[in-house]
Amino acid sequence: MAEQREFSRARLSSLANKANLHLLIHGKVYDVHTFVYDHPGGDLVLLGEGGKDATKAWEDVQHSEEAKQLMKDYLVGYCTEIPQASISEPSQITAIEKPRLITRYIL
Repeated sequence: MAEQREFSRARLSSLANKANLHLLIHGKVYDVHTFVYDHPGGDLVLLGEGGKDATKAWEDVQHSEEAKQLMKDYLVGYCTEIPQASISEPSQITAIEKPRLITRYIL
């Protein structure tokens, strides 16, 4: 895996086409442009989530362990900004996750 980079939400939003497709899942950024045609759910699924936080869509599908392992190959960095869901929906963050989020984004 290459060195991980930092991505702002603005930068991430510009990476939403087949040639340069990035997804944000659980604060991590994945470059999936080489996987777009191999995705079992089709390319439109990934393109629809490209350039934005795809965490909810990822979790809704309940991906297999194999899919979770495969994602490691596409990891290129992390988002430098607190996800909007963390701000607008704090009740969905568990007591265990909250300290991790706070520490990650403050330090």
